[in-house]
Amino acid sequence: MNVGMGGADVSLGTVAQSIAGLDAWRVNAELWTSKQDEAHKYTSGMRTLYSVGGAQELALYQELLSGKTNIEELASGDYKAKTEANGDGTKTIYLGQGALADGSRFGLNILLAHEAYRNGIDDGVEGQRIETQQAVLGHIGAAFALAQTYGMGSIGEAMTGEVNTYLEALKSNNYEALGKLLAGYDASKDYWLIKMDGTIEDTEERAFYREYIDANGNIKREKIEGSEYTGSRMLALYNFLGDKMIQKMYEESLTSPSKLATVPKTDIFSFNDKVLQDVLGWSKKDKILARKEGFCMADLTEEQKKKLVIEQLLVQNGYTYGKDIWIGTGMKVPGMKANESIGIRLVNGQWEKFTAGMEIRRDADAFDVWKNNVASNDYNVKDSADVSFYKRNLDTGVTELYNGATTNWASIDKKSSGTEVSIGGNTYKGNTIVSEWFKMHFIDYPVATYGVAYVGVLTDAQILSDTAGTQILTKAGRRTGYPTEDRWLFHSFDKGASSAGCIGPMSDINSPIIWNSAAYSTSGSQSGAYYMQQIVNQLMSQWGIYKGYEFSVHLVGQQTPTYYKY
Repeated sequence: MNVGMGGADVSLGTVAQSIAGLDAWRVNAELWTSKQDEAHKYTSGMRTLYSVGGAQELALYQELLSGKTNIEELASGDYKAKTEANGDGTKTIYLGQGALADGSRFGLNILLAHEAYRNGIDDGVEGQRIETQQAVLGHIGAAFALAQTYGMGSIGEAMTGEVNTYLEALKSNNYEALGKLLAGYDASKDYWLIKMDGTIEDTEERAFYREYIDANGNIKREKIEGSEYTGSRMLALYNFLGDKMIQKMYEESLTSPSKLATVPKTDIFSFNDKVLQDVLGWSKKDKILARKEGFCMADLTEEQKKKLVIEQLLVQNGYTYGKDIWIGTGMKVPGMKANESIGIRLVNGQWEKFTAGMEIRRDADAFDVWKNNVASNDYNVKDSADVSFYKRNLDTGVTELYNGATTNWASIDKKSSGTEVSIGGNTYKGNTIVSEWFKMHFIDYPVATYGVAYVGVLTDAQILSDTAGTQILTKAGRRTGYPTEDRWLFHSFDKGASSAGCIGPMSDINSPIIWNSAAYSTSGSQSGAYYMQQIVNQLMSQWGIYKGYEFSVHLVGQQTPTYYKY
C-alpha cells in the first residue's frame, strides 16, 4: 500500500482527469520500471509531484527517479520532514515522527511538494525565509490540486484553511491573512536558538545557534561550529543544559503546586500526563496499570529519563508543541545577572556557557581632563580610569579576572566640537559616557587606524550632553537619531588621551609618537595599540569570546562631574 493514500483512489488515470498535461502512460511506465525504491514506496506522492506541474515539483520527481534525492524514514526524528544536502550533489529527505504519524489521505503527498523547494543548505536568515515561503506556496498549490479532484475534505482541516486563505487573497487582492500564514512558517527558526538574554527557542534544524551583534549593529544569529546533532532534539537540549543547570531551572520554574520543583529520582508518576504520553506512549489507562505494577524511574532507559525531564521542563515554562516545534519563550539559561548576555561555544566537544563583562572605575579628578575650556597637560589626569574584565562560567560559577594589561585609560571627551554642556557651574565636553550600565561588542576594524584588527563598539549608553536621555547609543554605537555620525568605540589611544567620547588603553608616558602600532613593546614605553592587542589576545584568544558577543559594562567612580558612584 502506498504511504499517504489513506484508501483514496489516486491512480494515475484519476489524477490525470483533473489536471491537464499529465502524460499518464509515460509517467506510469517510469514509476513501474524505476529501480529506485522511492518510485514504488511513495508512488502516490510522486504522482502528485508530477501532476502539479511546477518546476520545483517536477525537479524533485526527476531527482527521486534518478536517485539524486532519496527518502529515509526516521521514527526517532523529532520533526515532520527535513531536507539535507549530502555534499556530493545528492540530497536526502528525512521523514520524522510527524510525517510517519500523519494518517491523513494526502499528508505525505503535500509534504513532498513542500520539500521540493528545500535545497538542504542554510542560506542565511533571508534566504531561508524566501525558501520557506516558496515551499509553503508550493504545498498549498499541491493541496489545492488534490482538493479539486477529491474535495476539500480529503486534504484535512488545516490544509483546507491554508488553501482557502490563499484563494481569498487572490479573490480580494488583500494579502494580509496570507502574509500571516507565511510568517507562521518561520524559516529563521530552523534550530535550537539561544538568544542573548538566555531565552531558549526551538526550531527544526538539528543544530544550535546563538545571537550576536554584527558590524552594522543588527542582531543576527549564527550556527555554533560543531553543534550539529543526530537523534532526538530533546536529548540534544538536555545535553546542552546538563544535569545541574536543569535542576536549577526546575527550581526557578516552580510557580504553582502543579509544577515540579526538582527532577524526579524515583516517582515517574509525578510527570505531566501529556509528557508521559509523548515520551512513553502511555494513555491514562496505561498509567494506572503501570502504577499498580510498581513502575518507577529505574525501569526506564537513560534516554527515556532525559526526555521526560526536559519535556516536563518545557511544559512547566509554558511551551506547547505545534508545527513540529516547541513554541514558547519562557525558558532561559539560568545564572545571568542584570545587564549580562550569554555566550556559548563548544570546546573540545563540551558546551561552555558563560557571561563576560568589564568594570570601568573612573578617577575622582577624571573630568579635569577638559574643564572650562582648558585641557589638562598632566598625564596622570588624562589617565582617567582603571578597567578590568571578567568571564564567568554559568555551569560552574567560576569567575576569571583580567586587569586589562595597563592601568592607564582614556575615558573622557576632550576633542569633540560644539558639544559643550554646563554642569555645576563648570563647562565640559558633552560626548563622555555617563551611564552606570551599558554594553560593548567587538567588530573587525582596519589595522591601520588603531593598530589592532578589532575594536569594541560601545552601545546602550547615555552621554553627558544628552540630559533628556533621548539619544541613547544604538547597537551601532551611534546616538539615536544620528545614523551617520562617528561611533563611540573601545580602542587604543596615544599618551595624550585624545578622546572624543571613546574609551580605551593609553600609550605609556614615555611611549613613541607612533601610538597605533602594536609592535612597540619595550617595558615602560608601550603603545596604546600594544596594550589593546594584549586585551584582544586575552578576551578573544584565551577566553574564546567571539565577535558580536555583548559584554556587560559597569561604570563606577566619577560617573558625572557631580556624582561619584561607590
